[in-house]
Amino acid sequence: MNELLAADNSFAIVTATHILTQRTRKNDEERYQAKRLLVRLLYQRKWDKQRVIDLFGVIDWMMRLPEELDQQLWQEIEILEENEKMQYVTSVHRFEIAKVRQKGLLEGEAEMLGLMLKHRFGELSDAVVNRLRLASEDQLKEWLISAISASNLDAVFNDEMTH
Repeated sequence: MNELLAADNSFAIVTATHILTQRTRKNDEERYQAKRLLVRLLYQRKWDKQRVIDLFGVIDWMMRLPEELDQQLWQEIEILEENEKMQYVTSVHRFEIAKVRQKGLLEGEAEMLGLMLKHRFGELSDAVVNRLRLASEDQLKEWLISAISASNLDAVFNDEMTH
């Protein structure tokens, strides 16, 4: 796990997020601490703003917190951004993330996976976007896990037609 957290690439962060999500499945406080660690790593990397926003979206999607802990994390992010003089996920982006949540968990998951795939593989065809919108939660999670190590978009979908 330490190697993943130390790696300077997006997919190590996504893989670490997946592992930490599994490990903290039944402990909200541990999940909060793990999510807090991952968010801090995003800021420490000094990556470009869009990359941080995209990865934050994936982390936020995978590591759901109870409302009270979620609000506590947002307060910490605001303080972190003030201290680091970086405005990444607060203000407008917090509103955008909240809007995605309101659209419904499944739609939000499809949108977050779409953002990750677009960031990794480039523009997505209408067929791929529609496929994401129509997928089940289990299918979306399977594709997310595949996307971590896939060499191309076809591999994410297990070589199924993506055009």
